Amino acid sequence: LLEGFKYLLTAGVSPSTEQAGKLLTQAGKQLTFSGTLVPAPTGQVVYLERENASGIGFHIVDVGTVDAASSYSLVDTFSDVATCVMRIRVPANSESQGSISELFTVLVTPASTPLVSEVPAAGPISAEG
Repeated sequence: LLEGFKYLLTAGVSPSTEQAGKLLTQAGKQLTFSGTLVPAPTGQVVYLERENASGIGFHIVDVGTVDAASSYSLVDTFSDVATCVMRIRVPANSESQGSISELFTVLVTPASTPLVSEVPAAGPISAEG
């Protein structure tokens, strides 16, 4: 009798601002998806995946590995204004079944325009000494 097991996968996002169950970020900003995978061996592959535009299936955005502390960290920069569904996936191998994290819905808003500060005109230069 063969009995499979799954690694215990935890996942979180930073920096995270949440509104109505969605993570908020601005276009051009990075979000870091990180967590732990135990008892995974060092070097175990971990995928950051984004749901396809059709809403059917996911595609890989970034690939990382588990370190000696059973941790991983994956980064994505969101360039377009959109709502994206993200997840972490650990592929199955000969020793374990695959694992999938909870889904993260990310609302990407337009980048804020930096305010241009007014620079005062240069006054007269004094040669007093």
